[in-house]
Amino acid sequence: MVKCSNGNASCRSFKIIGSGIGFKGGRYVAENRNIAAHRAGSKLFQKIMKDPEFSKYKNKTTIKFILSETTKGSPKKNVAYEVKQMKLDKPLEFKRGDVTIVVKYKYVVNKLVNQSDAEVMNM
Repeated sequence: MVKCSNGNASCRSFKIIGSGIGFKGGRYVAENRNIAAHRAGSKLFQKIMKDPEFSKYKNKTTIKFILSETTKGSPKKNVAYEVKQMKLDKPLEFKRGDVTIVVKYKYVVNKLVNQSDAEVMNM
């Protein structure tokens, strides 16, 4: 059984099976699909910023992606999402131990109403 970072044994695992930037993969463990979608969406924008392979998408502010459940015994349902990156007016700073973490962006993730969107179907 998959365990969350908080020790909860009722977590589920998900992966990206298609995205607007061409990325597939990853493993996102969360208690529900929405939390996993938020993590996956923010990771897609991190890929754009840090990975030279995806740097050509640096001007994108929204990305569509398909998240599939990979938990053993689950129905393996696929759901399409759209994540939007918004720059914060004032960056958030907080300390974790000796490290200062600066958060510059907010990510808003929405489930797509039209799961058969043309862009989603081509992923």
